[in-house]
Amino acid sequence: MPLRSPNTPVPSSTLLAAMRAVIPPDTRLPSVTTSDPTGLSQVYVRDLYRLSRGAFPAVNLTTGPQTFTLATYRGYEGLISVQVAYYDRWNESPQTIDAIRRALDDDLERIRANLESAQTLVANGQALTVAMPHLTIGPDKAELDQTFPGITMVYRTLTASYVVLPYDA
Repeated sequence: MPLRSPNTPVPSSTLLAAMRAVIPPDTRLPSVTTSDPTGLSQVYVRDLYRLSRGAFPAVNLTTGPQTFTLATYRGYEGLISVQVAYYDRWNESPQTIDAIRRALDDDLERIRANLESAQTLVANGQALTVAMPHLTIGPDKAELDQTFPGITMVYRTLTASYVVLPYDA
């Protein structure tokens, strides 16, 4: 039996893929590797393990809460939160943790500006979102991630909430 397709025209995986292209411009990401001047290789989608094995700094995109509300008899509106976690590695860096945090903060501000300039995300010529009513940058204190043995990553998170196009169930 075939699997059911989602009702929403914008599954979270599609939204994350479209958002990935908006993140790198005017940040430190394009300067990380000479083989990728766009910086896209530094933006991972739901792939923290691969991120931990790559070059730094890097971004991991995941979804947060997703809310879908009945707006008409059979029509829904959706709000999808996307978490942009910006990582840098501390245990192999000559910089202090405060210097790493400042660099993370500066780049998160640049990413926020990129997202503000691209509130309507598009994929294959089709609009995916209507608006981005909320952008939240986490507390000034960056967090430590020691999920993987021998690697200490410092990160800070930005959350963007997108209103997806209305759809029928």
